[in-house]
Amino acid sequence: MKYDMISAEEFTALLNEHPDLDVIDVRSDLEYQAYHLDYPVKHVPLHEIDIDALVEDRAATDKPLYVLCKAGPRAEKLCQLLCAFGQDDLVVVQGGVTGCLECDCACEKAETQPDITQIQQAVQDSVQKFIQKFGS
Repeated sequence: MKYDMISAEEFTALLNEHPDLDVIDVRSDLEYQAYHLDYPVKHVPLHEIDIDALVEDRAATDKPLYVLCKAGPRAEKLCQLLCAFGQDDLVVVQGGVTGCLECDCACEKAETQPDITQIQQAVQDSVQKFIQKFGS
């Protein structure tokens, strides 16, 4: 099983054309609260993913699942894991939310932004918890 990749530019164009894409944002709560796409996405931090529930949800649809994080690596980790569980029709958004913002994708942004060190710590904690839960 393999997953596909799509550029942030192509993804932003898809969002504008299709209001019903299946999208999951795996960034930490802190990152998501700071800013997120102004589009109905499912937000579940990477380390809080319930693989069994996600696989079950995927069985009920034939639509691709677009996975994004800040830039792409965490989205790839989730897609690799889902592929190991026999899932396909997965698409990593290269450049993630950051790339989408650079393509002028609609976004909701908090008035005050967390410090970069807080974000780095939240990302590191989430990835470490994910690895502890699922392995590398």
